[in-house]
Amino acid sequence: MCLEPIKNDPRLLRQRFQAVLQLNGESELRSIPTYQYTQAGGEAQDKGAWACKATVESTKPTGDVIKGLKVVLKDNIALAGVPCTNGTKAIDWIPKVDATVVTRSLDAGGIVLGKAACENIAEVLRVEMADLLLEAIAGTDGIDDRQPYNHPAGTIKYADEVAKHMTIEDQPLRSIKIGVLEEGFQDPMTDPNVAKASHSAIESCKTLGAEVKSVHVPLHKDSGALWMIIFSMSGTQQGLLSAPTGRRQLLFPERPEQIGPQLSQQAFDALGPGGQNIYLRGLFLKDRYGARLHAHCTNLSRKLTDAYDAAFRDVDILVMPTVIFPPVKLRTPETPLTPLKMLSRTSGLTYNTATFNLTGHPALNLPVGFVPAQDDKLVKLPTGLQIVGRKFEDLLCLKVAASWEKANKWKEL
Repeated sequence: MCLEPIKNDPRLLRQRFQAVLQLNGESELRSIPTYQYTQAGGEAQDKGAWACKATVESTKPTGDVIKGLKVVLKDNIALAGVPCTNGTKAIDWIPKVDATVVTRSLDAGGIVLGKAACENIAEVLRVEMADLLLEAIAGTDGIDDRQPYNHPAGTIKYADEVAKHMTIEDQPLRSIKIGVLEEGFQDPMTDPNVAKASHSAIESCKTLGAEVKSVHVPLHKDSGALWMIIFSMSGTQQGLLSAPTGRRQLLFPERPEQIGPQLSQQAFDALGPGGQNIYLRGLFLKDRYGARLHAHCTNLSRKLTDAYDAAFRDVDILVMPTVIFPPVKLRTPETPLTPLKMLSRTSGLTYNTATFNLTGHPALNLPVGFVPAQDDKLVKLPTGLQIVGRKFEDLLCLKVAASWEKANKWKEL
């Protein structure tokens, strides 16, 4: 018996399309109640540091890794029922679910106090806190497709492992090979005092037993420009317009619907100079060079990753200054600057840091002393050494940093 093939019917395709639209696309993350919060303003804003305040803790935590520790979220992290501004008033968005880092922090006994403005850098005070927090939040969540499938939460007991390492009294960095990334010191904008402080910290690693050698990754010099191109082209679409890119991840359909295919004039005006620069640069690159440039730079970022991985065949850790010149003085409404002058003040600041946003290698900032401000030598500002490890070897970065921190009083350097 010969069966007749079913003829294609455009109406059937349309019916299936309509059926997809009716499916529930909401996140399957656990249901979270709306938290009470207050918008920070006036003195409560602490000179712009707070975006909003909301005291949140779990009534039934599943662990106690960071029990009682107070956590402040950067305001680009979703906290259910609390505005997420990403540092701009361009879009009024309130997420319906908690980000994984929030859920895990609460489950581990942490207390969320609110959200810090995106222009402010949130950081932990010492390595001991960093390993506790990492132990609470690290691990595959089934959402981010960049995570290894075989690394569930709690796999590595960072705090216990670092504590065990710290019992080594004599030369705790023995057998660890540290590579000084020479290109990390070679940008013309590198402040000599910052470089000096980093080299001094590296010398101290030798006294702790580490073997130190020079390492070269020539493509590192171009990584800043590479990051600017990729970040602008993808950041404009995914970050500012919330447009999906095809990666498997958790998306919020209401955001692109609210924003539209391009920013409105009102939304653009609400961005700061940095956000406006990213948006305009992304549009310009897309119009002038198109997807070919994005593809070209994405391939170069893979080569950059391979180059760092090749360096890690000879060393265990890479080091270089974290930020290549001291922080610039904050401007006040009484001393305004044009957008171009505002941007130029910090241009090049992320020369050594943005590159690892591209490659995914773990990087840690270790405070190693104070250096004079560039516009007032009487003002001393903190500077740091960046410690970079092989992919998913965050633990070794923590061990090296903790050993140096124990042996040195950085606030006196």
